[in-house]
Amino acid sequence: MTLVTICIVAYNSPTLDSCLESITKTAKNIPHEIFVVDNNSKIHKPNLQDKYPGVKFIFNEKNVGFGRANNQAIHLAGGNFILITNPDLILEKNTIPELVNYLLRNKHVKIAAPKLLNGDGSVQLSCRKFPTPFISIGRRLPWIRKKIIDEETAGFNHELTGKVDWASGACLMLRGKQYFDQRYFLYFEDVDLCRTAKEVHYVPTAQATHLAVYASNKLSPALIHHTASMIKYYLKWWVQ
Repeated sequence: MTLVTICIVAYNSPTLDSCLESITKTAKNIPHEIFVVDNNSKIHKPNLQDKYPGVKFIFNEKNVGFGRANNQAIHLAGGNFILITNPDLILEKNTIPELVNYLLRNKHVKIAAPKLLNGDGSVQLSCRKFPTPFISIGRRLPWIRKKIIDEETAGFNHELTGKVDWASGACLMLRGKQYFDQRYFLYFEDVDLCRTAKEVHYVPTAQATHLAVYASNKLSPALIHHTASMIKYYLKWWVQ
């Protein structure tokens, strides 16, 4: 019986090999399956199927977005728990066991999130308050950006276990099949999922390194997707 289904959405992801290698180490004693959904990558497409014969690869003919691609894997998942994992994540040996054990001990919790570390070992502020229009706009303004981020993370001690509003979709363990809202192509789908689940807990005893590169602050497709998702989020949750 499969205990954990691991879902990875890849798009031009040079760290995918390192991510898969870390998973094979941390999950080797846990009944698991791994899905990699490739969103029609244009560059860096190494043949990892030979190196990881147990991984189930899904190759999309176009980039369908983060949430929709994850939903493809979630639909096929056979595990009691589903780990959403970015391809730029390096799992530690305690990541999966700690999250599984926490969900087994706390039946009311729908989503568990680990502590995320930067490449230099510092803690990423991965737990935040639900955003407001003021927060979303303020994060774009350099002169108040730090104050806004401080406000977002106020009250969340990243060393303590407990309930949070939402946690980064870079690594989330779901209890059973919970689907992303496919109206979001990229960004805000993790906020939306956590808001729907309601019981989201942060578990710092589980740790993973997130080698993140953020592009949404630049004039780029990422910024366009972020803005579009932000509008969809507020239309869904703020406009009745």
